[in-house]
Amino acid sequence: MKNYFLLTITFLLLTSTAYSRIFRVGYNGTPLKGVDYSSITEVNDSVAKAGDTIQIYGTHFGGRINKRLVILGFGYNFVAHPELQSNPGLQSNETNNLSRIYDLSLEVGSDSSIIEGCNINSNSTLCLIKSQKVIIRRCSGDVRLYNYYNSVNDLKVISCNNFSVQMYFDIQPEYGYPCKNINIYNSIGVNLYLYGNESNGAIINCVNSSPSGDKSKFLVKNCIGSYSSAGNTIWDNNIFNNAEPTPPLPGMNNKFNQNLDSVYVKPNSNPTTGTLDENNYQLRPNSPAKNFGIDFSGKPTDCGIFGGELAYRYKIAGQPAIPAFYKLSAPTNAATANPYNITVSVRSNN
Repeated sequence: MKNYFLLTITFLLLTSTAYSRIFRVGYNGTPLKGVDYSSITEVNDSVAKAGDTIQIYGTHFGGRINKRLVILGFGYNFVAHPELQSNPGLQSNETNNLSRIYDLSLEVGSDSSIIEGCNINSNSTLCLIKSQKVIIRRCSGDVRLYNYYNSVNDLKVISCNNFSVQMYFDIQPEYGYPCKNINIYNSIGVNLYLYGNESNGAIINCVNSSPSGDKSKFLVKNCIGSYSSAGNTIWDNNIFNNAEPTPPLPGMNNKFNQNLDSVYVKPNSNPTTGTLDENNYQLRPNSPAKNFGIDFSGKPTDCGIFGGELAYRYKIAGQPAIPAFYKLSAPTNAATANPYNITVSVRSNN
């Protein structure tokens, strides 16, 4: 229980100056009245206000939010990276190692909400996004843009793994609105499905990711992997392992026929970890992807998930971007020392 208590202290300290509140869903310790609830929907409907945080413990089925909230988990891939928990008490115990949500729905009104450190999986339906300017960071899973009644725009997917983004209706404008400015940064194995000539998006500093759509406009930049024919795509500063096509790809400054073994370090040869072992995508010192990309300011940067903008770079295992109190050392209850010394150890996951 101490692990959870310390993490709660962390979040409360971080948010006290912003007057937002922390609620917990699925916490398996002694519940606190007004803090612990059984579902995301219950928190949203009964107590949460815009700017509050819902902390996710374990696996949950269903959830609906209709206001600007932060949905915060502990990460999604510590099984492949047990060394990240080498600091005692850094993460929750084994039963709550993974923060997973099935069938989450971000309703109209949840503009600018953030989902971080979670596995967003699907049960009967995918995670639905009906609002604008949502940020999904350090997650895995699938989302569908519910564009039946209105456009879903300005989505950012940052530092995610095995993630899919797709419009709900693939025929438009007859059965849906276009989705614009759907951008994916520094992610692994992400697929972006957009349809219609007004929809657009970008895949930047990713690996093994691709766009798909008939007439949609895409930018793929600073990426590593294979190209594929998709809509009106511009390809800039990418590293491809397949041959240069004829006619040439639209775009500029791409490298073709690159052996990926010469691109990545691949320090872990254990095949059971698969693509989820993100360390496999570290670049070799002489990698052709080194300084081959171009960042937002026009300066050279590495291609792949560990290059590009500093704030977007990939974080192993989906650890949320918060500091954590991972150890508390204090005298016993019978201590008579004066002063009463307490030692707190803090680790930053930013």
